[in-house]
Amino acid sequence: MQRAILLQTDATKSKQNVLKEFSREATELANSLLKARKSRSLMDLHRTTYSASKKNTSFCSQVICDIESHLTC
Repeated sequence: MQRAILLQTDATKSKQNVLKEFSREATELANSLLKARKSRSLMDLHRTTYSASKKNTSFCSQVICDIESHLTC
């Protein structure tokens, strides 16, 4: 016998607002890092932009590093 758990698939208004704000901030950060990239290596980009990114956004360090690494691929 199998059991299933019904998951809520529709986000509430507050969750939608949080997701929209997260997406907006992530896009702004990615765009600013993309402008600063200038064919730099990941470590060089991280060294020159991480402090400002951490100060100007509410993202944890893992999110910032993940965005940086996707820009240098």
